[in-house]
Amino acid sequence: PDREGTRTGRQSMASKDQKQSEIGSKLLNLSSAWIGMLGGALSGVLADGGTHPIDTVRTRLITNPQYAPTLISAFRKVIASEGARALYQGFSTVVLFTAPAHALYFTSYDLTKGYLVQRNNGVENWRTHLLAGAVADVFGGLVWTPQDVIKQRQQAQTSTDTAYRTISGAIKEIVRLEGVTGLWKGLPIAIATYIPFVSGYFMLYEAWKTQLGKMLNRNRDRLPLPYLMLGGGIAGAIAAAITTPMDIVKTRLQVSNANPELAATAHKQTDLWKQVWQETNSGAMAKQARIRVMWIAPNTVLGISSYDVLKRNLLDRFEGPKAN
Repeated sequence: PDREGTRTGRQSMASKDQKQSEIGSKLLNLSSAWIGMLGGALSGVLADGGTHPIDTVRTRLITNPQYAPTLISAFRKVIASEGARALYQGFSTVVLFTAPAHALYFTSYDLTKGYLVQRNNGVENWRTHLLAGAVADVFGGLVWTPQDVIKQRQQAQTSTDTAYRTISGAIKEIVRLEGVTGLWKGLPIAIATYIPFVSGYFMLYEAWKTQLGKMLNRNRDRLPLPYLMLGGGIAGAIAAAITTPMDIVKTRLQVSNANPELAATAHKQTDLWKQVWQETNSGAMAKQARIRVMWIAPNTVLGISSYDVLKRNLLDRFEGPKAN
C-alpha cells in the first residue's frame, strides 16, 4: 500500500508538472506573439517613414505618367513647386495605419509558419514560407487597403487641393462619394498584387537566411544585421519588379475618384489593364518597375531587418535567449 501510495503521488506530481509546463508554453507563445506585434509595429513605422518621399513621387508618376520624365526630376518638381514638405503628404495616415497593419502582418506570418512547421513534424521549407506569406498579406491587407486609399489620394493631390488634406476630411470625402466600402476600394486587386509579392519575398528571404547560416555556420535566426539587410533588399527588389503591373492597376484604381483623368477609364479594370499593356510596349513599364524597386527595396531592407533584430532583442530581454 505504501508503494502504491508513493507511486500515485509521483504520478500526480508528474501530471501537475506537465500541466504547468503546458500552461507555461502557452503563455510563452502568447507573450512571443505580443512581442512580435510590437516589433512589427515599430519596424513598419521605421520602414514606411524612411521611404515615404519615394512613395509620394512614385504615386504621382503612376497616376500621371507625364508628370516628369525621371524619378529625380519628379523630386525636383515637387520641391520646386510645393516645397519639400509635400514629399510627406499622407504620412500622418501612414503613422495611424501602418503600426497595426505591420503588427498583424508579421505576427500572422510567424504564427502561421509555426503552425505549419508543427503540422509538418518540425520540417520548414519553401512551401511553409509561401503559404505563411499569403496569410500574412490577407491580414495586413485589411488595414493597408484603407491606408493606401487615403494616403495615395493625399499624395496625388497638389498642395492647393484641400479635399483630402486631413485624415478625417479624406475619410468623409471618400464615404460621401463612394460609401464606406470606398475605403476598401481595390482590395481584391491589392491582395492579388501583394500575395505573390509577399509570398515570393518571404520565400527568398528565408532561403537567404538558411543558406547564409549554413555558409557561416551560424544560427539562421541570429545572423548579423548587415546580412539581414542585404537579404531583405535582394528579395524585395526581385518581388517588387515582378509585381509592378498589378501595383500600377491597383494604385490607379484606388485614386481614380480623386483624379479626373483616371476617372473616365478606371470604372473597368479591363481598361486599366489595357493601359498598362500599352505602357509595357512603350517602355514605360520598365521605368515604373525601376521606381517601384527603388521604393520597395529600401523599405524591405528597413522593415524585415529591423523586425528580426527588434523581435530577437525583445525576446532576449523579456524571456531569455533560449526563447528565441
